[in-house]
Amino acid sequence: MFIRRLFLTCVLATFGSQNIAEPFSGNDILHACEGGEATVQQGFCFGYVFGAVEGLKWGALIGVVSKSSGEIDSEQFDFLSSAALGFCIPPTVENGQVLDIVVRYLVETPEKRHESARTLIQSALASSFPCS
Repeated sequence: MFIRRLFLTCVLATFGSQNIAEPFSGNDILHACEGGEATVQQGFCFGYVFGAVEGLKWGALIGVVSKSSGEIDSEQFDFLSSAALGFCIPPTVENGQVLDIVVRYLVETPEKRHESARTLIQSALASSFPCS
């Protein structure tokens, strides 16, 4: 319960601020992800993409939890947050595959790359791993 309250306090403090930075665009993420070698940009790419995936799941879970009662275990968390987001990544999928899918989506949709990176990541995963 303490962790949940701490998390919500942090979220409210972050979003309650007047000085919220502009979100990264698909162009920003593609530029970082296109480096061939292990660089700081590649680390940023990896961290941003997987941070966005986990953040999207947590955001979806907060919406689900606010509508339900009782505790939710990790399996229910994954199911409910994935269903709410429209993507269900199979447990056998490796991190490199997720990065490849996101990069391919960004390359193949240049008309959308000015949009929020986290929105584009969600779209990429929903098109590749739709929930059945």
